[in-house]
Amino acid sequence: MDCPVCGKGCIHDAPALLAGLSAHFSPCPDCTGRLLDKRRPPADLSYLAPCTCGKRFIDEVFAHIYTVMVEEGDLPSTAPLLASGVPLLDPATVLRRAPFLPARSLVLLSRYVTDHSAKRLVREVPEVKGAILDRQVIPGAVDPDLNRPATHHRVLAGCDVGASVVPTPAGPLVLYRQHSLMHIEVPRPESPKVRAVASRCRAGDDRLFVDACCGPGTLGLTAALLGTPAVVMNDAWYAAAYWAGCNLRVNRMALGLSSVSSEVTLSELAETPVRRDPLLVAEGVGDRHQISVYQGDLLRLHQVIGPRPVLAVLDLFQKEDLHQTRRILSEWNAHVRGEIFIP
Repeated sequence: MDCPVCGKGCIHDAPALLAGLSAHFSPCPDCTGRLLDKRRPPADLSYLAPCTCGKRFIDEVFAHIYTVMVEEGDLPSTAPLLASGVPLLDPATVLRRAPFLPARSLVLLSRYVTDHSAKRLVREVPEVKGAILDRQVIPGAVDPDLNRPATHHRVLAGCDVGASVVPTPAGPLVLYRQHSLMHIEVPRPESPKVRAVASRCRAGDDRLFVDACCGPGTLGLTAALLGTPAVVMNDAWYAAAYWAGCNLRVNRMALGLSSVSSEVTLSELAETPVRRDPLLVAEGVGDRHQISVYQGDLLRLHQVIGPRPVLAVLDLFQKEDLHQTRRILSEWNAHVRGEIFIP
C-alpha cells in the first residue's frame, strides 16, 4: 500500500510484516555495538558505522543522532544521550533485548530537534525514517465534549508512519499510525485493555460491538479477531479514524474479509479534523464479519447504530474524571441499548 504521508511503500499487509518480524531487529554474526549510559553525554562525538548486513545497535544509532544534534546546536555537548529523544521503532513490537536497527526503522520524537537537524538526520542517519518535534501534548481530540482545539506534534522531516504489533488471544494485530498525530502506545506482552475486551467477547454473542473511541482500532479489531460478527469503530479525530480504516485493510486476511472499501482519503478527512455527525470512513465485509469505521462524536453514533443491542467499549483519555465519565455514560445510555464498559 502506498503511504498517504510520503507516497512510498511504508504500509504492508499483516502477513508480510509478521513473516519477517522475528529477525527484523536481530544482529548478524558480525554485528557489534557499544552499550552507552543514556544518563550521561557520550565520551566524544563518535559512532560506529552500520554492519555490512545493514544493521546497527540502537546505542550507536543514538550516538550518531546525538552528534548531529550537537553539531547543529540543538543540544550542548554536556547533555545526556537520552536528551536526543525517544525512539519509535517501526515496527514496534515486544523485544527481549535491545535491538539492532535496519535502515529506516526508527522515527525520532524529540523536544529539541529543529528543522535543519531533522533534515540532516533523515539524510545522514540511515536508520532514521522521520523526525518529529515533541510539543509536549497528547495528540488528537482528547476533550470528550470536543470543545477544546485538538493538538498534535509536528513532523519536521521524513515520514512519521509506523506499525506496532499487538498480541491478542486470537493472534497478533498489525496497527499503523501517524506518530505525530496520534497517541503513542508501546506494545506489551499482554494489554489489560485487550484482556478486558477478550473477557466480554463470547462465542455466540450477536450484539454489535462498538469501539466508541477507537484510536488506531486496537479494541474493535481485537473483538473482530475474536469472532464478533459485527463491529463499529469510531473516533472524532480524523487521523485516528483514517488509520483505523487502514488497519482494517492491513489485517483483512486474519479477519476473513473479502473486501475493504475506503470512502475518504486522509487529506479529505483533514479538512474537518474533529467531526460531530458520523461520517463513514471505511467498511469491511466477509462471510463472518461486517466492520465499519466512522469519524464522529461518540454521543451521536446512535444515528448509525440504530436500535440494535450493543456491547460497547469506551476508552476515554480522561476516564479518571469520574463526573465527566458518568455524564458521558448517562448520555450514551439514553440513546443506545446494551452494555458499555471502560477497559
